[in-house]
Amino acid sequence: MDFSLTDDQQSLRDLATRMFREHGQPERLAELEQGDWFDRQLWRNLADAGLLGIAVDEQHGGAGMTLLELHLLLVELGRTVAHVPLWETAYAALAIEQSGTSLDLLADVCAGEVVPTVALQDEGATPAAPTTTAVAADGGWALTGTKILVPAAQVADLLVVSATTDAGQTGLFLVQCTDVVMLPHRLSSDIPHAQVTMDGAPAIALGEPDGTALPVLLEAAVAGQASVQTGLCEAALALAAKYTASREQFGRPIATFQAVSQRVADAFIDTECLRLTALQAAWRLAEGLPATDEVRIAGYWAAEAGHRVLHACHHVHGGIGVDRDYPLYRYLMRTKQHEFTLGSATDHLVDLGLALAADPA
Repeated sequence: MDFSLTDDQQSLRDLATRMFREHGQPERLAELEQGDWFDRQLWRNLADAGLLGIAVDEQHGGAGMTLLELHLLLVELGRTVAHVPLWETAYAALAIEQSGTSLDLLADVCAGEVVPTVALQDEGATPAAPTTTAVAADGGWALTGTKILVPAAQVADLLVVSATTDAGQTGLFLVQCTDVVMLPHRLSSDIPHAQVTMDGAPAIALGEPDGTALPVLLEAAVAGQASVQTGLCEAALALAAKYTASREQFGRPIATFQAVSQRVADAFIDTECLRLTALQAAWRLAEGLPATDEVRIAGYWAAEAGHRVLHACHHVHGGIGVDRDYPLYRYLMRTKQHEFTLGSATDHLVDLGLALAADPA
């Protein structure tokens, strides 16, 4: 297993770094938060650079790369907390492409003309067992149910919705946003979310609803959450290192105090554990290798390290860390949201424990 980057991957990361940093300055983020959050200029730039379809096949308008390159892109997104629904769009596009259905949409998605998002969470249910129902109707499907906290729903055109058929099988379905009722929410992370209610909403099945597509999407999406979380933790840790090196007490930088240096060192170890487990999960998925346990491990570290690292960074910053005009605030809010998206640390550990118990070898 070789984690060194190829020349193309390094060039991709460098390009993403420049683009996200250009649009991820705190002043610009604050301005966007006064509107609808969505940085449409950055979205257009990402489309023009071929980054929106980074993991979509070239014949469908994408760049023809893999989930490993998508991982690199999502890490850079996390480092700047840029206001674009990249994670949501990437995995909606993945579901469409893997289903072999509605492939004509992908060219518009890659061009930034159509924005899809994923609706995978029902109230009181795990993402793997949706309570939203799908019933065959008029040669298609009709969906009924409520999805809570659908990310970027207000700026999306299409929804990839998980649902359970009357045969008891889960599936993924494509729904137009104009065919659902949205109740907008604005979370502490400032990412626009909505509660989406469907009452017989017309839908297209993405492949056969035979229970196979949803686990594949969830696995990839959890790995993507870990990728974003990696960038968030790395950026927050860099802020903490810079601050503690310049902030002085008793005539010397607080970074030289044992308690402070140990706190930051522990955060560095957590961040490295997250970085490596997220990279391993993305690499195995990109190579088509079994990755279920590796994704669970990455999901655990995304939640656990995200919590510990950001709290440590705030601790060493003192009161300035909670000032909304200081960049660290956004990292904390975004990290806290990712900590519970598609499963908490406990959820991932329970799944991993059950898998180990079933096959101790």
